Amino acid sequence: MPTLYSNEASGNSYKARLLASFLDIPLDIIQVDLRHGEQRGEKFLFLNPKGEVPTLVDGDLVLTDSAAILVYLAGKYHNPDGNGWWSTDVMEQALITNWLAFAAS
Repeated sequence: MPTLYSNEASGNSYKARLLASFLDIPLDIIQVDLRHGEQRGEKFLFLNPKGEVPTLVDGDLVLTDSAAILVYLAGKYHNPDGNGWWSTDVMEQALITNWLAFAAS
């Protein structure tokens, strides 16, 4: 089961949790206490040197960017009948990525 290091107040963490809920992806969610600086602790910085949430760990894969996490979850749990949250069409992938970049800024 993927592990999501998250914080309830983080909008980017919310995006990852929301997509996982839409896709019925079970996540082990670990709350990172941002108020007390847990994201700057040695243990968390070893996992994510940027010291930011969300961070997704799935086996040996560690993703430290919310857009990358969304793309990964949508692609890994893609519905093969074409009704999923990710496309196999390159143009659609580019448009999705463009939207994610817009949403990030």
